[in-house]
Amino acid sequence: MNLEIQKHEFVAIVGPSGCGKTTLLNIAAGLVQQQFGEARVNGAVPQAGQKNVAYMLARDALLPWRTAIRNVEYGLELNGVAKKERRHRAGELLAAVGLSGYENAYRSQLSHGMRQRVALARTFALDSSILLMDEPFGALDSHLKIQLGELLLSLWEQNKRSVMFVTHDLHEAIALADRVIVMRPKPGHIAADIPIPLPRPRNLNSLQVNSEYHELYQHIWSVMGNV
Repeated sequence: MNLEIQKHEFVAIVGPSGCGKTTLLNIAAGLVQQQFGEARVNGAVPQAGQKNVAYMLARDALLPWRTAIRNVEYGLELNGVAKKERRHRAGELLAAVGLSGYENAYRSQLSHGMRQRVALARTFALDSSILLMDEPFGALDSHLKIQLGELLLSLWEQNKRSVMFVTHDLHEAIALADRVIVMRPKPGHIAADIPIPLPRPRNLNSLQVNSEYHELYQHIWSVMGNV
């Protein structure tokens, strides 16, 4: 396969289980080395722990012994950011994701959706130029998925990053992305690379009654069924 993602571009990757979506993210994160060809992140070979890459998983992966604000601070702490600065940054992001007042709550005191909000804040706190997101809202109900999608777009519009967003939800992919990459398995390959010309900023609720949005859905769905 051959895939290039531009600076500040939001790319969604869809396809059936086992086609290699998460493997692509892991290669970009430096967690897996490709067997053939080459991979580059900002012109360099990917390395595990690279500071310019943040990775958000499907599960929140919060540390249960840390409060919400200390979870958001964690990556900043590892990067050597001073306590006062990281606490301020974490507080701002928790407010941005609607969790003011929950700074001192532990994981066990938060709902699933609230935990994903903390994980989203933690991801953006790193201020990395590249975001890898592996079905971060996949286990949420449709209402929460739209809410967190809106939050993600709001944060991204404020401070744009290059995003690789893996999802099984075609509606989500079209609503969020600049391009949708359709993958197929055996062997994993890119079957289609489809631009999403919907104007930004986007309101995910308004898109539900947008005819162009539904035409894109039908087009990509037909592509997925024919490749």
